[in-house]
Amino acid sequence: MIVTITPTVMDGTVLRWYPTDDPAQAVGQPIVSVSRNRMEAHAEDVPEQVQRDAIAAFAELRADRGADVRRFATHYRTLRSGLVPIEKAGAAK
Repeated sequence: MIVTITPTVMDGTVLRWYPTDDPAQAVGQPIVSVSRNRMEAHAEDVPEQVQRDAIAAFAELRADRGADVRRFATHYRTLRSGLVPIEKAGAAK
């Protein structure tokens, strides 16, 4: 599962869950997207862990628009490099 994090002007931080481990396939409509304004499921069969994470992230962003929800993300998107993996603290190198 790839989860992208994107700062936006209108919605603040947006997280998007894509049902793939291949960054090249993490395009188009995600299965779930979350911002401080809404949580949307774009697929009928959303895995339970994704549902739990999305609900938690939505609650945090609703309570605090500047909430640090980076722990849910696996990648961020750049114009130049596309998807860039996020280094997790304590991850083996």
